[in-house]
Amino acid sequence: MAAGCILEVSSSNGGTRVVTMDSNFFTGYRRNVLKPEEILVSITIPYTADNQHFLAYKQAKRRDDDIAIVNAAFNLTLVQNKVR
Repeated sequence: MAAGCILEVSSSNGGTRVVTMDSNFFTGYRRNVLKPEEILVSITIPYTADNQHFLAYKQAKRRDDDIAIVNAAFNLTLVQNKVR
């Protein structure tokens, strides 16, 4: 979400649609706006601009499929050493 990713999803009966990963994407614990019959076709991750910095972290007990203890994502732009 912090990176501004765009998802392309498709289903045999609903065609293809584009979904933005924003604050409306997740609807609950392990729930999102994707329909059960949709599959992920592609993810577009935008390039950062000049002086833009993006970092993401996940801290969990296990590496895969574990609830994170801490999540953090930072997406900021520096102008003259100040955060914009």
